[in-house]
Amino acid sequence: MRKVLIVGSSGYIGVKLSAELNCHIYRTSENEGLDGLKNPFFLELIRPSDFSYDLLNNDWIVIHLAAISSPDICEKEYDMAYKVNVIGTEYFIERCLKRGARVLFFSSDAVYGKDNVVFNEGEKCVPFGKYAGMKYEVEQNFGNIDNFKVFRLSYVFSKCDKFMTYISQCAKKQEIARIFDPFCRNVVYIGDIIDAVKKLIENFDNFKPKIVNICGGKLLSRKDLAELFKKYVDKNFKYELLDPCVEFFKYRAKVIKTKSLYLGGLLKREATSIEKAMHTDWDIYGMCRWRSPMDNVEHLLDKVNKKDRVFFLYGDLNDFGSLLNVLQEVKPDYVFHLAAQSYPKTSFESPIETLNTNILGTCRLLEAIRKLDINSTIHVCASSEVFGRVPKEKLPIHEDVMFHPACPYAISKTGTDLIGRFYAESYKMKVMTTRMFTHTGPRRGDVFAESTFAKQIAMIEKDLLPPVVKVGNLDSLRTWADVRDAVRAYYMLVTVNPVAGEYYNIGGIYSCTVGDMLKYLLSLSTRENIKIEMDTERLRPLDADLQVPDTGKFQRHTGWKTEIPFEKTMRDLLNYWRERVGKGHVFWSR
Repeated sequence: MRKVLIVGSSGYIGVKLSAELNCHIYRTSENEGLDGLKNPFFLELIRPSDFSYDLLNNDWIVIHLAAISSPDICEKEYDMAYKVNVIGTEYFIERCLKRGARVLFFSSDAVYGKDNVVFNEGEKCVPFGKYAGMKYEVEQNFGNIDNFKVFRLSYVFSKCDKFMTYISQCAKKQEIARIFDPFCRNVVYIGDIIDAVKKLIENFDNFKPKIVNICGGKLLSRKDLAELFKKYVDKNFKYELLDPCVEFFKYRAKVIKTKSLYLGGLLKREATSIEKAMHTDWDIYGMCRWRSPMDNVEHLLDKVNKKDRVFFLYGDLNDFGSLLNVLQEVKPDYVFHLAAQSYPKTSFESPIETLNTNILGTCRLLEAIRKLDINSTIHVCASSEVFGRVPKEKLPIHEDVMFHPACPYAISKTGTDLIGRFYAESYKMKVMTTRMFTHTGPRRGDVFAESTFAKQIAMIEKDLLPPVVKVGNLDSLRTWADVRDAVRAYYMLVTVNPVAGEYYNIGGIYSCTVGDMLKYLLSLSTRENIKIEMDTERLRPLDADLQVPDTGKFQRHTGWKTEIPFEKTMRDLLNYWRERVGKGHVFWSR
């Protein structure tokens, strides 16, 4: 698998790429080493000679995003900007190429200049302003080298970019937004940039074009974006147009029109319309109980506190009144019903609570939506546990295999499954049900086998536990999926031609026993000779021991398939626990 080094990983596109790419990701930000260790890939373009180039070879792709990108700063602080954008950048790229690495350099549509024509990749460049001139100089310096490719980027749209954040804040405060006009670009959606980078990584050597315009198919002004916001987000939003000052356009073109001859070779489809992006960049409301732990959402709390597209509301599946309150406030377009008492072992100890929460709780939620007459598209998450103890000759498990639940949790999810389909059939509600097979990854709860194994290994590496991993049943056969693939599947479930009343198996493609999974985790450990010890308290009275899904129905309907391999999932899970343990957290032994 390719290794990817993101230069400029703390910027907006860099953060998005870091989250979305399914490969070994390394970043050049100083503070990203585990356990407080200095990041060996730390880079400052003002001092590029300090970088450890011997870490690179022909397995690497370097994505170069870093730059001083403000046209105003590049004009007013030219010497400093030139040292970063040209001297430091060229020094760094030259040495990466000498080590055999491939380099994707992010340039700008400003290299074309300001003529009122449509520029494709073959057009003559007359850079407008010093920032554009610096980008073009780097392009020209490496233009004849096969391992060097260029993305010329137009204006990047996301609902949380600077401009959209500004008008969103104005709308929330009921203030009039003041918008420069004219200022027009072929606006490109951030998701298309991510997809284009993914495809290039997969096929770098065989993708022939040297330069690709990364642009949308439609020329849009800031006024156009404001109108789309008004149409799709807030019909009461108000704005006024301002003539930009002469200084604003001193170093910027009013209009740059671009089209791409080659972007379709990377996207294999039309670029995403900004209308669609505006409509599908969702506001997320999470229902939680007042005592719900926040560990798994720490990375979202800043957005929650700023009320930036992520909101938490108090509610409880066992309190019908609270469900009514939440639903009346939000009136959701989509509902993902993931809440449950979800630990099979706990269900043996607390069967009544499990059945009440999972069966009656689902009924309360769907009944509240029905009573309020909210036209939501609803995902009810059941579980592969509903199939229970399946004979070997019935593998792989398709949707119509008979239910044979093997624990109170599985029984409760059988009820959840049937209730979801009942509300779809009887009340014509848009409910779809999934039976998700084993899925895991970073932030997985430590009551599940793979996560408690990873936690124990991380603690052993820090000498917080003796070198013994305590285990339950290691013979159970599981098919492993990454939670990030699972979330993508859930999104596609409700957005790709959703069919009310349908039910789908979703799962991974890599099957092995729990014991083999543990062996792989141990192979990743920095400690040798870790022993395995059976702990009878970790055994279930009855176990669903053969879990191998047939996911063909869902794949055919949506086009979804797994992207993240088993090895990356387990490595990321172990690194998650290493980071948690390294921060000094104290954990319950389980």
